[in-house]
Amino acid sequence: MTDDTDALAALDTRAAFLLSQLGAYTAQQFAERLAPLGIRPVQFGVLTRLRNADTGVELSQQQLSEALGIHRNVMVSLIDSLEERGLVQRGAHPSDRRAYAIRLTDAAHAVLGEATAAADALEEQLTVGLSESEREVLVALLRRITVEQGIAAGVHPGLAG
Repeated sequence: MTDDTDALAALDTRAAFLLSQLGAYTAQQFAERLAPLGIRPVQFGVLTRLRNADTGVELSQQQLSEALGIHRNVMVSLIDSLEERGLVQRGAHPSDRRAYAIRLTDAAHAVLGEATAAADALEEQLTVGLSESEREVLVALLRRITVEQGIAAGVHPGLAG
């Protein structure tokens, strides 16, 4: 082996490299699976957060922005694009006259069903070689690393841009 080959082979022993490699691959695969639905991963994140809001709780753009770590100007653009697609509606916020409440439409629920199925299929594809117990261990270890790094649960850093 040459020095270059040795250096490349050594990368396969580094957790950070493997996580980065798999993360980039997974992000690209997920984006490709969402494309036929007309949404991007960041839009999926926003729609999912709205769907998962407590029953009866209506989130404002600012609350969504804070919850997902997305700059408020970017959030306005995201909500505009989702509204144009008929996936969300802006309405009066029940407790803040200065804010808009963002609500999912029936079309959003349909798209979210398909997008969630695509996410589930991708997870199955990625973990097909693992037993259920191995998958549980993998998820537990990844969750532990996430917590130790101070990454907010359920918030993807890639959503910010």
